[in-house]
Amino acid sequence: RLPSIKSKAASTVLSTEALSSLTELIFRAWDLSAKKVPSNKADSSSIGSRSKRRGSDGSLGGDDTVVISQKLDAADVAGRWEAKTTRLHDSALVMVLRDTSERSRRFEAEKKYVVESTKREKDAEANRFTRHEVKNGLLSAIGLCDSFADCLQKVLELQKGVEAGKKTPLGVDQDERSQIVDAPDDAPVIDPSTSVCLHELDRTLNEVLHMVLADAMSREIVHDVYELTMEYADVVKALSSHYHLRDFKAAEVRFPIIARPSPLPRIRCDLQLLTHIHRSAISNACKFGKKGGQVLTELHWTPNEVGGDEAGVLELRVLNHPGPQHDKFLDLGPVAEELVFGKGRTLQNLLEERGAERSDTCGNGCWIVQKCAHALGGICYIRFTPENTTFTFRFPSKAMKEKAAEPAETLKTKEEKFRIPENTWGIAIDDSKIQRKLMDRFLQYAGVRKDRVIVLGKNTEEIEGFVGFVTDFLCQHPNDHIFVIADENLDVVLDDAHHTTVSGSLCIESIRKRLLPGQEKR
Repeated sequence: RLPSIKSKAASTVLSTEALSSLTELIFRAWDLSAKKVPSNKADSSSIGSRSKRRGSDGSLGGDDTVVISQKLDAADVAGRWEAKTTRLHDSALVMVLRDTSERSRRFEAEKKYVVESTKREKDAEANRFTRHEVKNGLLSAIGLCDSFADCLQKVLELQKGVEAGKKTPLGVDQDERSQIVDAPDDAPVIDPSTSVCLHELDRTLNEVLHMVLADAMSREIVHDVYELTMEYADVVKALSSHYHLRDFKAAEVRFPIIARPSPLPRIRCDLQLLTHIHRSAISNACKFGKKGGQVLTELHWTPNEVGGDEAGVLELRVLNHPGPQHDKFLDLGPVAEELVFGKGRTLQNLLEERGAERSDTCGNGCWIVQKCAHALGGICYIRFTPENTTFTFRFPSKAMKEKAAEPAETLKTKEEKFRIPENTWGIAIDDSKIQRKLMDRFLQYAGVRKDRVIVLGKNTEEIEGFVGFVTDFLCQHPNDHIFVIADENLDVVLDDAHHTTVSGSLCIESIRKRLLPGQEKR
């Protein structure tokens, strides 16, 4: 008979199942002390070990020590007891029972911590690579596309002028006509479809850029390390901008967006999270809804009764017509609405296996959408009805307060008041071609004259010589102001196999250390 035994780890009386398992453990340990473990009885829940030791007095022959561990309760994965037996001689046996549950749980926790830490480090490294190397490569390709589009536009205008010159009436001055008609022999001829191909290339590159950034965002959302970027934005324009279709009129017909009130005020939100939630809902609607059917997006802004006109709740709803498998969702009932947002589950998985959980590496789309909703402080859910499927997401936010139109004189005064001084030079540095192009435009929009804009960073010499260039430039223009913008991570390619990164902020710090107080003020 076994007495009632308490576990030190749990400090509770063992259950009947645990006592029965413990009894089995004792008998197995008793048998193992006299013979080896039979191969047909070895399983994954027991570990047997045999060691031969000699007594200190040398009078005992080969002493056997057997250690065996076993699970006591199927519900407790880490709950284990260990039996250690030592046979002194044929009629003497010492058996020590030890509760190793705490040690087993600590080992499992440490193993899980290592796995999660390794996964997080890999995701962080992937995010750094995605947001720097991949993003810069795509931005460079987009910049090349933009430059090619500008050159193509000039060639098309030249070609159009040549064709118009051929049709010039005979009454036109002969010299002017000869200047137009004589040039066409060397003028390139561009196929009109080239513009369409270029547009498709630009669309594809932007789509891939959005995908890689969304993937990086998803990794941060999974590990709860995503930092919100809240801004007042035109939500309707942002949600409609990702319909990358050739026929935008067809997009308005199939994917209409209705806003109430209309026009919708600018809402404070994280656009990346909001567009990701909307795109996922649209994707599921197209996949599981009626083929080619309309997918309606509704936006409802409801101001709070308390808290001013700016505070309120934005509700986003995506509705689609029933698809071929809609009856299966209805048969599942409310369970489908709850399980669809579970980790490791998808709508397709829900249909095939009725909610069977999948691996951690796939089927987390809806779960990530829910975490995006929680990051914005909102909730999301889905409803299946005989008429349609409705995805709803709502979150608290603020609307930008509308200001009364100001007279033209006031606006002119503000422009003059905040205008950058005329004697200001704009100097920017970036290793991305498209960013350099944007910096050139930005400085001009800020009020710097085009002939006073200098954008560097196209090669290693300009990046490594940036500090000396700005310092010398200040000395050469003692009466001018300098407006400097520097990218934080400037990649310097040393050779085909080596590159390094220069910090833009450290460059600015080095410049300021070299300047005199009077120069630094400028």
